[in-house]
Amino acid sequence: MLRRVRTLTRTLLPLALAGCQPEPAWTADSLPAATPRAASCTLEPPQPGRCARRCGTYVTAFDQVEGDCGARPEQTALLAGDPSHAPAPCSGQFAVSEDLCQSQFDIRCPSKDASGTTLASVERGSLRWSNDAMRAEGSLELWLLDAKNQPRCKSDYIVSIARR
Repeated sequence: MLRRVRTLTRTLLPLALAGCQPEPAWTADSLPAATPRAASCTLEPPQPGRCARRCGTYVTAFDQVEGDCGARPEQTALLAGDPSHAPAPCSGQFAVSEDLCQSQFDIRCPSKDASGTTLASVERGSLRWSNDAMRAEGSLELWLLDAKNQPRCKSDYIVSIARR
């Protein structure tokens, strides 16, 4: 979850596309002026049969495995637990398994390309967390849609998250 795991997901990112140089919802121009800081927390050992609750600074790396949306830069986020919904101006949900080991997300954010054309970015994916909440691995599907909800690009990424 991702810079939307913004709070691992204020996770949506700059793309380098041939016909569409988007400045997606995750750029400085389109995010709220001040990103709320995560509440302070202490990483605690997990309870038996569960994963620890996420807490601290996490770095997310993306490896594009197919598609035409381009590379995504590394992202850093402060976490204190798991989000349940996407922060404004985005919409969408995060779901976390009862044992805190699996996370799923489905997020839609407003975006603009380099010419100022309004677009939308859609991110869907899942993560599997280590028991100590120090790392996660997962997948992410990204679509960039035009005003008529027609795809401008689509890419799939392998996501790796590590606590700093």
